[in-house]
Amino acid sequence: MIILTPAAAATAARRYTNPITGNHAMATMGTFVQLLPKGFATAAYRSTDATVFVPIEGVAAHGSGTISSSNGASGTSSSSRPGIMSGTKVTRTVSLFSFSDRPIQQALYLFREDRCNP
Repeated sequence: MIILTPAAAATAARRYTNPITGNHAMATMGTFVQLLPKGFATAAYRSTDATVFVPIEGVAAHGSGTISSSNGASGTSSSSRPGIMSGTKVTRTVSLFSFSDRPIQQALYLFREDRCNP
């Protein structure tokens, strides 16, 4: 049994898929939508894929600034450091669209991730 805190239970992440194969919608790019409620804080995480985060709605503060749907800001994450969404504190409920090169890295067995757990 998995027990979720109220904030974690209210999060949602969806991956866009090809309805015929069930794989990623595109062979080389993965696309995702995430809903993070107000007060939610992300844990440190890094991976080999490069990811672009675009806020659809809401505001999230992270170590190097803020991404917000009102100012059109977006964030990127690369393999050289923990991702832009690592250590993020959500100040208002935020919906994020993201895309990455994860599918091609997985197909070539190059994808690696680190949850940065102490």
